[in-house]
Amino acid sequence: ARVAQLARVLDPELSVCPLEELDLSSNLLTEVGVSQVIGAIIKGGNTRLLKLNLSNNRIGLDGAYACALCCQYSHTLQELVLSSCGIGDEGAELIRQGLGNQDLSEASIQHLDLSWNSIHNSGAMVL
Repeated sequence: ARVAQLARVLDPELSVCPLEELDLSSNLLTEVGVSQVIGAIIKGGNTRLLKLNLSNNRIGLDGAYACALCCQYSHTLQELVLSSCGIGDEGAELIRQGLGNQDLSEASIQHLDLSWNSIHNSGAMVL
């Protein structure tokens, strides 16, 4: 319920305060909550969000997919922190797909933290 309220605040049609940084680390978010938050960011066409920290939440693959969509549709996001989110190799692959075919050095994301996610060689290779 509280995540849904936060998602409404992120909707620019309902909020007059565009966010540049959003830190939701260690908030017991699940893939459902992260999907709601990311959905609100994308729906609102947030053009000012620079930093998103979702570390220490159990977002799993569905949350990684939502974050991949955020990477794909947010052209201002420079920092994405997903440490200790339980995304594994498949989640790393989804994030890479969200970044598109760009060389990572040319993507808007300047800092991507996927530490402590049980990413092995196969996941690291796609990045």
